[in-house]
Amino acid sequence: MDRYKHNAQLRERYASDASLREKKKLESFLRYCQKRDEVVVHLGGRCYSPTCLWINDDGSKGCTDKRCLQIDHVHGNGAKLRKSARSEHGETFYKKVLKSVPGEDYQLLCANCNWIKRVLNNELPKSKYSMTVAGA
Repeated sequence: MDRYKHNAQLRERYASDASLREKKKLESFLRYCQKRDEVVVHLGGRCYSPTCLWINDDGSKGCTDKRCLQIDHVHGNGAKLRKSARSEHGETFYKKVLKSVPGEDYQLLCANCNWIKRVLNNELPKSKYSMTVAGA
């Protein structure tokens, strides 16, 4: 069978078969979650900020709740990289992080520490609105 004809048949089946679309969607989501979990483990599994005030159940400091952890670009160039490279999205991005040395280009920060870093280092996106820093 001709490759183009076969691909056309696959596209037609995908377009007409809702159960196939749901199955592919679920497989993709599970693969994405698995890669993210690998990245969290690779980067240490806790907030890298020494000033993180999150207290875990065992009494240690530094958030370990993977729902709150975010991958941070150490040098604050994440937005610029996302605009210039396709490798800064989804599973491709996670593969790139897994190849890196933890703490060199990427680190884990909890959501609060990540926003504090963004404000302190002036990493906020340029817009017509300016953010005033209260108490800083």
